[in-house]
Amino acid sequence: MFLTRRAVVPVMLQQGQGKIFNLTSPASSTPVPEASAYCASRAATEHLSAVLAAELAGTGVTSNSINIGATDTPVFREVIATLYPHLPHDWVDRWGRDPVEAAAMVVYLCTRAGDGVNGQSLQWSDGWIRRGVQLLSRDGAGRSR
Repeated sequence: MFLTRRAVVPVMLQQGQGKIFNLTSPASSTPVPEASAYCASRAATEHLSAVLAAELAGTGVTSNSINIGATDTPVFREVIATLYPHLPHDWVDRWGRDPVEAAAMVVYLCTRAGDGVNGQSLQWSDGWIRRGVQLLSRDGAGRSR
């Protein structure tokens, strides 16, 4: 991410405009058991995005992070089934969001209407932070791990 920033920001500054999005996770601000490295890396990504927004304020280049929660993809289903076998089988069906919905948020931020959104960490998790982490931190009998 840092090297990409170094490559694209000068071009965006030359153009007088640009949009930078970093996809993170609700795990950036919510501890997830047995995922410390993942949580820390997501938090670092989110913070770097905010620092970049502060550095570029007033240039026409914006930087935001989008914390995408449970998204219904084949990889996500495999991860949940492998790491959290105690979850109900319909967990992703109930809480997993369509990736197209997340794309719609990015499209909005790319429009003029999104120009005023800068340095934000946008939550797109449908309550995952509130509901999902409670389930992830429990074993099959409802005990904390």
